[in-house]
This record gives sequence, structure tokens and C-alpha cells, in this order.
Amino acid sequence: MKAYITDSHLGQELQTGNGISYINNPIAHTKNFRMILDDVAERGIKEIVFGGDIGSPEMNQWFFDVIAQRGFSLWMVLGNHDTFAAVSQYYPEPANYIKEDAAIRYIILDTSDNKIDGERLRWLREMLNTDKEIVLFVHHPVLAINTPIEGLGAALQGRDELKALLKGSHKKITIFCGHYHMIDEAEEDNIYQYTTPAASYQIGKETAEVEIDQSVCGYRIIDTTGGDITTEMVLLLTLP
Repeated sequence: MKAYITDSHLGQELQTGNGISYINNPIAHTKNFRMILDDVAERGIKEIVFGGDIGSPEMNQWFFDVIAQRGFSLWMVLGNHDTFAAVSQYYPEPANYIKEDAAIRYIILDTSDNKIDGERLRWLREMLNTDKEIVLFVHHPVLAINTPIEGLGAALQGRDELKALLKGSHKKITIFCGHYHMIDEAEEDNIYQYTTPAASYQIGKETAEVEIDQSVCGYRIIDTTGGDITTEMVLLLTLP
């Protein structure tokens, strides 16, 4: 089993009123993150997939240290608040890479620049060439979600090309993503997408305007035992 945790925004204190912005605060969201890691450990889960957006660059070392101190293994996905140059000081894998077990190929795709380009599409096309089932970890949703932040520039640039490539593979593709700070499940042809709420704060989904909820944080449990993929949401009340 794996714990999929995303959008911790460590050190980024949320400001609201005119869109979403942050001010630096070294303790911002750190209690939430520790609480989530404690919950993961209590369940006996040893592997973490982090879906991107650690937070302010100054918190990168704290993030990797607190995960290592608890003995978790880590797969890192880059989000739009991360840079490969900063993260690579603490994490040895390239920006785009794969992991595999007997039944599944896990593809980790970098969208930290908020787009998908031709070079990454060509790499992904090669990685899809396998008889194994495909799980794609990517920060941004590939399938559209009915939320006001879709129209605020948050959507992945080039996602139509990415979706076309995944559909054209004629394989079952399971996507785990974050970025939108909400729970969502979507299906389109051979693509099954699971969007996971943030470890920091949540954003309302089907609302007229952007609505923020700082009362809850969460993560997703992914179980691929025997090659079957099942998921379970875990929601936790935030600490004062």
C-alpha cells in the first residue's frame, strides 16, 4: 500500500480576498503534514507518493527530513510550486521517471512548469509501451473538473494533447493527481482519474466562486495488491 499525499504548501500561509496568494510563514501547514504522516505510520504504510507542491523552497529540507525521520520511502512528483533544481538537492530521481512491480508500471510525469511539451509527450509515449497496467502520477488533472479554478489559469497547458496520447494507447490508464485541492473522480474512455485533497487547505468544487476550507486536510491510500487498484480517502480535521 501507498499513501498519496499532495499539496502540502509548507511555509506558505494562505491569503484570500483577491484570488489565492501566500506569505512566507515557516510553520504554515506543518502541523497538518505531521498529523498526516502520523496517521500514515499508524496504519503501517511504509511508502509515500508525494503529488507535488511542497511549499516554499525554504521548507524543502524540512519536508525531506521529516519523511526520512519516520522511515518512509518516497516517490516524488513535481508540482507547480516546485522546481527540479531545488528538489534534486534532496531527491535523486530525474524529473520524469518510472517505477515498476510485477503487474504495474508507475509513470511519474513532471508538470512543474504548468505545461506538457513535445519532449515529455515523446518520452511518455515510450513509457506507455508495456504489457503492464499503467498508473500515471502527475500533479495536474488531465481530465477537466467542474470547478471555478479551471478558468483562473490553473489548468494544465497542453492537456488535450496529453489526453489524446493516453486515449490513443488503448490501455487502461489510472491517473492520480492533486493541484485543485479537492476530491474528484472522473472517467473518460480508458482514463480513470482520481484527484486527491490537499494536505494544507481545500477548495470548493462545484461553486460559483473560489471557496476555501481550512478545517480539513487529507490524503489517499492506494492499494495495488495483486495488480488490482483500489483507493480509500482519509480526511482529518486540521489542528488549531
